[in-house]
Amino acid sequence: MKINDDIIKELMLPFQEEGEKEAYYCYGVVTASVGKMMLLGTLASFANTYYILGFTDRKIIFIRLDMLGKIADKTVVTYDKIKNVKISGWFFGMGKKLNIRLVDNSKVNLKINKMTVGIHKQKENLIKICDMLKDKFNDK
Repeated sequence: MKINDDIIKELMLPFQEEGEKEAYYCYGVVTASVGKMMLLGTLASFANTYYILGFTDRKIIFIRLDMLGKIADKTVVTYDKIKNVKISGWFFGMGKKLNIRLVDNSKVNLKINKMTVGIHKQKENLIKICDMLKDKFNDK
């Protein structure tokens, strides 16, 4: 499946609820843990999972893609299940790292590039996503 803005908007529609603000979307990678990286070495990239991510004013939508870019799984995490979010720069300003800690103390580490082929709003949405998450979790 070739990913572009229109396809992502279509994928996000079933997750949006009435009264919910527009979803900002992007393409990102949930990276392998340090332990997996050490164990797998150069094969560690195969432990990474690729996602289309949607951020609304109420939740984060994770749509996992398989190696061929087809939908493999879908998950929704509401903001009340998130304890905190740390945002930092990644790879010389090429994108952002989002470290999300859930209330059960599990964590999700995302890497999101500013530019992604086919997704024209990636950079614009990444800025809006980071601003929204800073507003929601800055005081936690």
